[in-house]
Amino acid sequence: MKLRLVLTIMLALVRQTPALTPGELQQIGFEQKIGQQISMDLRFRDSGGTLVRLGECLDSKPTLLVLGYFHCPMLCTFINNGLIEAMQELRLSVGRDFNVIDLSIDPRETSMLAGTKKTEYVKLYGRHGAERGWSFLTGDALALQRTPRETGFHVA
Repeated sequence: MKLRLVLTIMLALVRQTPALTPGELQQIGFEQKIGQQISMDLRFRDSGGTLVRLGECLDSKPTLLVLGYFHCPMLCTFINNGLIEAMQELRLSVGRDFNVIDLSIDPRETSMLAGTKKTEYVKLYGRHGAERGWSFLTGDALALQRTPRETGFHVA
């Protein structure tokens, strides 16, 4: 079965870390990769701690992929709040008509933190069935290096 993946990728670059050097800032960018498929065999931990392949989080529905940090106190929160507000305006619903994957690109973040964020965001969204179509994933450094590279985001 051929899966279609509609990518909407949001990446937060602001973290509670020291300022980036000019060389690191030059690494940051976006390369448009129209039609690019992400490796479905990449393995992540879901919000319950279960090891899952990315392909297991997809079905025949379009999917929004959101890259960021779960512990981010600034930009990522604004992005996800904006996403929730935008999705609340739609007649379509997460879980019924499309899926969302929130993927932390910080290998230090845990599935427990992903679970906390999932509970928070699904509650804010407020629609029945969203928890079935909204995945919150964490991963190891290798998978988290490949995903931004395959989607065209260059991070520092």
